[in-house]
Amino acid sequence: MKLNLFFIILFVVLGAQLLKAQNSEEEKLFIEAIESRFNDPYKSLKLYDYLLKNTNTEESVAIEIKKLQLNRLLGEYEEAVAISQKIESTITNSTSTDLQFEYWRELATLYNDLNLMGEGNTVYEKALNSYNNLNLNLKKKYAIDLSLLKVKYLKPEQTESKISGLKEILDKMDDKDERKPFIQFQIAKLYYSQQNDSSRLYFNKIIRDFNVKPLSQASRTYLNLNHTDSTEYQKVVDNLFDVELEAVLLNKAIQYWSIKRNEDSLMVYEKRLQNYFFEKNQSIRNAKVSLIQGVYRKKQKDNVEKVLVRNRQLYIVIGLLGLLLLIYFGNRYFRRNRVDTKDDIDDSKGTVISDKTEEEILEKLRKFENSKLFLDKQLRIASLAKQLGTNTRYLSSVINASKNKSFNAYINSLRIQYIVDKLKSDAKYRSYKISYLAEESGFVSQSSFTTAFKEITGSTPSAYIKNISD
Repeated sequence: MKLNLFFIILFVVLGAQLLKAQNSEEEKLFIEAIESRFNDPYKSLKLYDYLLKNTNTEESVAIEIKKLQLNRLLGEYEEAVAISQKIESTITNSTSTDLQFEYWRELATLYNDLNLMGEGNTVYEKALNSYNNLNLNLKKKYAIDLSLLKVKYLKPEQTESKISGLKEILDKMDDKDERKPFIQFQIAKLYYSQQNDSSRLYFNKIIRDFNVKPLSQASRTYLNLNHTDSTEYQKVVDNLFDVELEAVLLNKAIQYWSIKRNEDSLMVYEKRLQNYFFEKNQSIRNAKVSLIQGVYRKKQKDNVEKVLVRNRQLYIVIGLLGLLLLIYFGNRYFRRNRVDTKDDIDDSKGTVISDKTEEEILEKLRKFENSKLFLDKQLRIASLAKQLGTNTRYLSSVINASKNKSFNAYINSLRIQYIVDKLKSDAKYRSYKISYLAEESGFVSQSSFTTAFKEITGSTPSAYIKNISD
């Protein structure tokens, strides 16, 4: 027994250590993927794909957001859109405020890259709102990300403001921040068309200060574009964080061969530039269509859900109104049946009637009993008093004194006696349904008829009919 317990403890400890080691390894790979983004983006994507196989939902969403960013930077817009749509519902339902901010920030940047500014402004507002929902520590963590997004959403003609904003961000960044060379590359590109000296300064800083191969290679390419060596224009560099560089190189080559008047080479590069724009525009168009279709589908889904919610609310309101009406009419019926008894009792208290008046009322009641007016379902003490030419207090007092019954009990006894006489004298009445007998005798419901019948005869209508039939 002790040996078995020892092995169980041993297995638990080893399992915990293996799990801890696995988690530690995955954390290392995640950090490596982040650090490789601007040096070897495709290696970073492979690491993210590997990590996605062994992660929970929240961790997988965080990795998908990183993949979205990389695909966007590499110009793989269709893949970026697919990722954004894949995780949107998870993000919407997530309680993680930092993941929500990262997602809306990346999506807003994607809209900007695709030049969907109208829709992008809506997403940009969501990013700002999600940032405001962060706690103080997270706001400090994502302050630079928010600043980069704001610079991104400056108008294209605001080049100076963009450069100034990126420089301010650089000054605030930690030296170990892996995004630093990429931001310097953006500044160098903004300077490229305006100030060659400033542009060269930043391109050279990337080459000198950072070991970031794609950005360094792109920087060297931009620096060499001022040379007249035509071979440089024939090279197309892949895997760079600059989707515009290929077009720049091809245009330079076209300019060069145009000056050289080499029609064959000129046609080759013009054809390549034409194919480049066709493929790029096709890719961007597909991404835009996919993104807009996703927004449209979401709106349709939201509208359907709104209609369903509205219908559910309508059904609830109708149900409540129906219930209230049922309670109202039920209470009204109950009170109507009770009020006559109450009035009957109250009106009879302390009422003094002359013998002559009492005799006149009794005579009228005898005529009433022979007239079958008691079968009227709408009969009330007030209506009967009016028929007899008296008031409810006198009528109630006479009925209580002479019949020893309340008004309702008196009327019910007349009705039950009427139907009992019918059952005894006419055999066909015994074959009628109880509901018909209730209707025939002036009761408003079968249940009230059955209750009154049993109180007066001592048995239910069915039992009574069976007894007299036998």
